[in-house]
Amino acid sequence: MGVRSTTVLAPLSGLLLACVLTTSCALDDGDGEADPERLELEAAADALSVSVLRPGAERAFARGGHALDGGLSCTNEAPAEPSADPEGSGPAGDGTEEADGSGETAGSDGADGSEGAGATGQASPPDRGGLAVYCTGVTGEGEEVAFEGRLARAALAARGAGDDSLPGEFTGSVAGERVFALDCFQCAPEAADGGARDAEAAEDGDGGGAGGGPGAATPEVSE
Repeated sequence: MGVRSTTVLAPLSGLLLACVLTTSCALDDGDGEADPERLELEAAADALSVSVLRPGAERAFARGGHALDGGLSCTNEAPAEPSADPEGSGPAGDGTEEADGSGETAGSDGADGSEGAGATGQASPPDRGGLAVYCTGVTGEGEEVAFEGRLARAALAARGAGDDSLPGEFTGSVAGERVFALDCFQCAPEAADGGARDAEAAEDGDGGGAGGGPGAATPEVSE
């Protein structure tokens, strides 16, 4: 029987908060050069975000009846979007003609002549307002699962002493169908104010909707 995440993740959660606060203080939006020390702090915060969210995500899938085969594989890198046109060619008349023999195709640049987002081959800079985590895995039945989570930096920094909650946005899907959506891990039931409650706090409830949360069944009262 596993140890509840509140016990396991509380120390890591504290480390994560300290790291996030330090990193946020080190950020300088006006500095065009990437400071090595700042980048190291960012990498540490990213790694800790994976460490604290992976176990909770695995338990959330298991509680929904989707036991994983081998656990989740997680990263801070967003998965690549599948190309709508893998061969790089489209139907005639869609701006695929070459111009001036240069090999460039119409529509590859923006309307103002600037390069598109994919022209440089580099991903867009990450949104440092949150710590993003992306996980994939497979259920015991062979179904593909995916988890996306984003820890909110501002909400983490605003937590009180002894508060080990992990606020943010967390979703899990199995075979392309969403099976859970949460706004907090390790949150006490009373902390969920009408929003999506932490699955761990509701694990003893009936169907995850106990306490009047979303999806809670309304009992019929016989007179």
